[in-house]
Amino acid sequence: MADLISRGTTPTPPAGAISAAIAPNILRYLARVSGELGVTLGDALDRVGLTPDLLDSPELRVSFRQGDAVIRAALTRSPRADLGLLVGTAQHIAASGPVGFGMMTAPTLIDAIRLGIEFQNLAGSMVVWSVREDGTYTHVRAELTAVSADDPVGRFLIEEGIANITRMVRTALDPGFHPARVSFACAQPPYAAEYRALFRCPVTFDAPHTEWTLPAGWSSRALPGADPWVHAQMRALLSELTTRIGDRQELYRLLEARIARALPDIPAIGAAARALHLTERTLRRRLAELGTTFAEIVDGVRRERALHLLEENVLPLIQISAELGFADERSLRRACVRWTGHSPARLRGTRG
Repeated sequence: MADLISRGTTPTPPAGAISAAIAPNILRYLARVSGELGVTLGDALDRVGLTPDLLDSPELRVSFRQGDAVIRAALTRSPRADLGLLVGTAQHIAASGPVGFGMMTAPTLIDAIRLGIEFQNLAGSMVVWSVREDGTYTHVRAELTAVSADDPVGRFLIEEGIANITRMVRTALDPGFHPARVSFACAQPPYAAEYRALFRCPVTFDAPHTEWTLPAGWSSRALPGADPWVHAQMRALLSELTTRIGDRQELYRLLEARIARALPDIPAIGAAARALHLTERTLRRRLAELGTTFAEIVDGVRRERALHLLEENVLPLIQISAELGFADERSLRRACVRWTGHSPARLRGTRG
């Protein structure tokens, strides 16, 4: 049996909360579907420093915290409880960008699935995907690392992911496709009939894991868009993008972790460089190559920590200011207005 592809978790704030490492695919389609339902998310995007136009930027990456906040706002306002299913089915395979095109040119369905899982970080996934084969069936698993399956955002993410992979197979191979079975780690929702109507197969809830199972024989089915030359080109491109983004994320995360641990003190760039066994000049050059500066990373860490604490709505503003290294509440207010256009008072308790 193939080993599961997995990823470790990180301490609070949730995994990916600080690093902006996620392509905004889900948020793009969430905004689109919400708009079709008569729901606007402009203010929710604005609170986390995003705009509808910015979501279409190829270079944009968002943090899990940003995605979490926008999804929660959409769920609160949506007239449809099954919003995750709607967003998942709205996305054509090409919505995953280069990963989607690489999957379309794969030789067989299992090759497409493996490629999607290998490069899931490039596709904007907010869950962790893995695959295993038991000789008869192929099982694709979706795991949450930052929220639980019964959290509204967790439920949305697994609904969106399982609905999307089903839509992908129907688009790529057969509109009449249905999985052999689907199991969800969350409790059965009041709209469980929508699950069964969409997947057209046995659906179970309160399962140990969220898994989507291919019918026997489907994994080896040839894809109509298979093209070995194009597929090889796409795989090379995806590998290059992964390396480029991986280098950026590694340096970002090392610096972010050091800065976060040092707060309320702000480490000097020279000290940060020495901790990474680099000269200050080399660190400045590497950051410039990534299109950022040390000051911008410090600002980003303070911003994410501030918004996290304001959303929790537990500490007084004077203590939040002190924990972030601001001289006083006025400095925190100026920073919040610069980051989001809103005062700390307005941002308090916005989660949910």
